[in-house]
Amino acid sequence: SQAKASTVAKPAIKAPPILKTYTVKKGDGIQGIAEKVYGDRSRWRDILAANPKIKEPNRLTPGEVLVLPQN
Repeated sequence: SQAKASTVAKPAIKAPPILKTYTVKKGDGIQGIAEKVYGDRSRWRDILAANPKIKEPNRLTPGEVLVLPQN
Protein backbone atom coordinates (compact mmCIF):
# COMPACT_ATOMS: atom_id res chain seq x y z
CA SER A 1 0.00 0.00 0.00
CA GLN A 2 1.17 3.50 -0.76
CA ALA A 3 1.48 5.98 2.05
CA LYS A 4 -0.29 9.20 1.24
CA ALA A 5 1.79 12.31 1.67
CA SER A 6 0.03 14.52 4.09
CA THR A 7 -0.47 18.01 2.87
CA VAL A 8 -0.11 20.52 5.62
CA ALA A 9 -1.69 23.83 4.82
CA LYS A 10 0.72 26.65 5.34
CA PRO A 11 -0.70 29.52 7.33
CA ALA A 12 -1.36 32.50 5.14
CA ILE A 13 1.10 35.27 5.81
CA LYS A 14 -0.84 38.45 6.06
CA ALA A 15 0.97 41.42 4.60
CA PRO A 16 0.86 44.55 6.70
CA PRO A 17 -1.50 47.19 5.35
CA ILE A 18 0.23 49.57 3.00
CA LEU A 19 0.15 53.01 4.51
CA LYS A 20 -0.22 55.90 2.18
CA THR A 21 1.88 58.94 2.89
CA TYR A 22 1.82 62.51 1.72
CA THR A 23 4.80 64.84 1.63
CA VAL A 24 3.80 68.38 2.57
CA LYS A 25 4.52 70.98 -0.12
CA LYS A 26 4.98 74.70 0.38
CA GLY A 27 1.60 76.32 0.89
CA ASP A 28 -0.18 73.10 1.86
CA GLY A 29 -2.72 73.18 4.64
CA ILE A 30 -4.23 70.16 6.32
CA GLN A 31 -7.70 70.86 4.91
CA GLY A 32 -6.31 71.27 1.41
CA ILE A 33 -4.46 67.96 1.73
CA ALA A 34 -7.71 66.28 2.84
CA GLU A 35 -9.42 67.77 -0.22
CA LYS A 36 -6.66 66.52 -2.58
CA VAL A 37 -6.48 63.04 -1.08
CA TYR A 38 -10.08 62.28 -0.13
CA GLY A 39 -12.09 64.92 -1.99
CA ASP A 40 -13.43 66.04 1.40
CA ARG A 41 -11.94 68.92 3.39
CA SER A 42 -13.57 67.69 6.61
CA ARG A 43 -11.32 64.58 6.60
CA TRP A 44 -8.49 66.76 7.97
CA ARG A 45 -9.38 65.42 11.43
CA ASP A 46 -8.61 61.87 10.23
CA ILE A 47 -5.19 63.02 9.01
CA LEU A 48 -4.56 64.79 12.30
CA ALA A 49 -5.56 61.70 14.31
CA ALA A 50 -3.16 59.54 12.26
CA ASN A 51 -0.29 61.98 12.85
CA PRO A 52 -0.01 62.74 16.56
CA LYS A 53 3.28 64.51 15.91
CA ILE A 54 1.37 67.43 14.35
CA LYS A 55 1.14 70.08 17.03
CA GLU A 56 -0.26 72.89 14.88
CA PRO A 57 -2.35 71.66 11.93
CA ASN A 58 -2.36 75.14 10.40
CA ARG A 59 1.45 75.25 10.29
CA LEU A 60 2.72 72.23 8.37
CA THR A 61 6.37 72.14 7.38
CA PRO A 62 7.22 71.54 3.71
CA GLY A 63 8.95 68.17 3.40
CA GLU A 64 7.09 66.74 6.41
CA VAL A 65 5.70 63.28 5.64
CA LEU A 66 2.17 62.60 6.84
CA VAL A 67 0.57 59.19 7.22
CA LEU A 68 -2.82 59.04 5.52
CA PRO A 69 -5.50 56.76 6.98
CA GLN A 70 -7.09 54.35 4.52
CA ASN A 71 -10.44 55.43 3.15
